[in-house]
Amino acid sequence: MENRQSRVLVALSAVLTLLVLAIVLLDPPPPDKEESRTWTRAFPNVTEDAVTQVRLKMRDREVVIEQVDGQWRWTEPVSAPADPTQVDSLISSMLFVDIGAALPDVDPASVGLTAPAAVIRLTTATGEISLALGDDAPVGSSSYVQLEDGSVRPTRTRTSAALPSSIDTLRSRGLVVFPRGEVSELIIDSPHIAPEAALHIRRELSGDWLEGTSPRLRADRTRVDTLIDALRYAEGEQFLDDASPLVDGWTVRIGHSDPTEWTELTLAEGIDGVWRGSGPRQPGQAVLMASELPELLTGAQSGWVDRHLITLRYTQLDRIEAVLDGRSMDARRTADGWDDPRAEAVLVALEAGTAQRGAPAPSAVGEPTGRITAHHGDASVELTLYQGLGDGGRAGQESGTDAPLAVYRGTLQALAEALTP
Repeated sequence: MENRQSRVLVALSAVLTLLVLAIVLLDPPPPDKEESRTWTRAFPNVTEDAVTQVRLKMRDREVVIEQVDGQWRWTEPVSAPADPTQVDSLISSMLFVDIGAALPDVDPASVGLTAPAAVIRLTTATGEISLALGDDAPVGSSSYVQLEDGSVRPTRTRTSAALPSSIDTLRSRGLVVFPRGEVSELIIDSPHIAPEAALHIRRELSGDWLEGTSPRLRADRTRVDTLIDALRYAEGEQFLDDASPLVDGWTVRIGHSDPTEWTELTLAEGIDGVWRGSGPRQPGQAVLMASELPELLTGAQSGWVDRHLITLRYTQLDRIEAVLDGRSMDARRTADGWDDPRAEAVLVALEAGTAQRGAPAPSAVGEPTGRITAHHGDASVELTLYQGLGDGGRAGQESGTDAPLAVYRGTLQALAEALTP
């Protein structure tokens, strides 16, 4: 029985093999169209550096981008900075597209070229080239494009991937630009707050200060740095170019450079709860991308008062002096660290230490009971300790202001332990 089944299976296998050979020999499969095509560069004689203007029409919108003073810039329908990376990518995608032979029997309307996904025109010193992008081929990796001569051709790779997600992708989204390291003043105001609630921050070698208070108070440098970065990275998610620039909102004036220049940004919250902004880099208004900027601007002024014990700028700090209750240290930075092994512990105590600035802190009286000096190159900041307070803390006085200051007991204890040999 088993031998009979085996013979039947062998016979069936032989018949199947003969059928396959007959199909292959008598009716071979058609050749792969893409494999048999010859591909050539669509615009072999144009280089990226030669392009001076880009015109893109896409989804009922059209934009003209031109080289202005060596930078890509939108010139139509509005004047705004372009995103150079995105523009260069679009140019490269067009210039380096490979195409096959013309398809004379293909109706442009049947492959999406009557109303193409996009039409790109590039201008050079010698003329203009254009490319219309149609549908992706249903099989394979090609797309259909139309050259300026009207011929429909296949592409070697899909061109849909080279298109930006929207025309606004080619636009720089930033609202302001200024050199971060050269900011000297920040003024924050709004018609919705009292004049005395306006915030005025001045940056000096001795640190950041809240002006307008009497006497002035030291500002929280970390918070100021956060605000500056939030301003620099403020971007529009959507652009309302036809809307008038905001005039009734939170206004930030940034003083920078030498001599001082001023850059201004205005933000306002709409009735829909969405924040909008107007800045010098964009016309009209822009819907603000998610940012902590509104929260920073609208926060209470008291939140800007520094609670750190002393300002430390580690990249510039080269010497630290400390004297407290008979303990002292004068440490200098070396190529290997610090020349006093206590310096690291003292710096930790100073960084973690806290102080209360302004009223109701008591004024300093009597003889000094301690001193901390941080040297940052040619600039230094100093905090002098005075009489003890009822809670174990001490009154203090820092350089740059006469504002009262109180140092907490825990901070003094940590500093004393760090100074102990």
